[in-house]
Amino acid sequence: AYEMNETLATKLKYILDAGLTCVYCIGEPKEIREKGIEAVLAEMEVQLKPIYALLDPAKVVIAYEPVWAIGTGLTATPEAAQETHKGIRDMIKEKGPEGCAEA
Repeated sequence: AYEMNETLATKLKYILDAGLTCVYCIGEPKEIREKGIEAVLAEMEVQLKPIYALLDPAKVVIAYEPVWAIGTGLTATPEAAQETHKGIRDMIKEKGPEGCAEA
């Protein structure tokens, strides 16, 4: 079972308010990956939208982890991972705090 994005955003705020740092994982299931990079990035946007205002490169690390690769024996190609990473950085650059995507 997955937690709702808003619940995860609330947990992130709680962590940051407590003075802690966080590795915040985002990723997509296989069904979305199979639809292509546009679908993957749309899912990343859904997951990032509730936390854009909380992003601080000194306190929050965004970790991309394709859910479909966890414990399945399947792996993302370096090219697919790099393409997704670029898309995530571009979204954070456009919608997150200034300078956050470059950290």
